[in-house]
Amino acid sequence: MNTTEDVLGHFMSQFFAYPWPSKGGGFETAQAYSIEEILAKAPQVIFIQSFGTSVSEHYKDNPVWKRVPAVAAGKVYEVPTELWASGRGTRAFGIILDEALAKAAG
Repeated sequence: MNTTEDVLGHFMSQFFAYPWPSKGGGFETAQAYSIEEILAKAPQVIFIQSFGTSVSEHYKDNPVWKRVPAVAAGKVYEVPTELWASGRGTRAFGIILDEALAKAAG
């Protein structure tokens, strides 16, 4: 999970309700949210960066995942990992924002 303490999470929090603070500790701990924690935050839109296996595909049969509002509404979007995970310049953020706003609105 990109938290509000990392560059992309902080950027996204400027444009969206973004309830994902860092949980503290090291990299793995700070960004580790369970499906139950995601459900509790009830996101309306989810952008996923899959590193290898598609996250959406991995969780498609999980009953908790299916209850997340974004999942139930079909508003889970696999995004280009190479851009979203490493693009940090103004051009990259412009592309990310345009993509995120278009998908969130549609």
